[in-house]
Amino acid sequence: MRRGLPVLLAGAALLAACGRPAEQQDAAPGASALSAPDETPAAPLSPASAAPVRPALLAAGQKSYAVHCAGCHGEVAEGDFGPPLAGAAAGDLTDFDLADFSRAIREGWTARGELLSSMPRLTSSLLPDTALEGIHTYLRSLE
Repeated sequence: MRRGLPVLLAGAALLAACGRPAEQQDAAPGASALSAPDETPAAPLSPASAAPVRPALLAAGQKSYAVHCAGCHGEVAEGDFGPPLAGAAAGDLTDFDLADFSRAIREGWTARGELLSSMPRLTSSLLPDTALEGIHTYLRSLE
């Protein structure tokens, strides 16, 4: 029984990370998180260096991080079940530009082409581009 508990907890953490935010619950009636991938092309993400950090984007990013990421990566990205996403322990993850970050979240690949096998894939229907950009901005602020 003791050996199965860590596996059960890890599975629960992964399932919690895959949940849709409350504002998305009514957006697609009848749609499920397990339905076919979103085939609608997402609006292009703006580059991280295009503008100075906007306080509203940073605050929204912190909130989105708490909903979508903290369950695996810790409350302040220090690492937990998932790897750390900020600080020296995060390594090259803190150097991801917005396009690299998007590829990691949406497709599960690092900028160096390494597979993020345990990373849940969050399509734009589960995590809108504006929320993804906010999370990226928030993580960059933790460096």
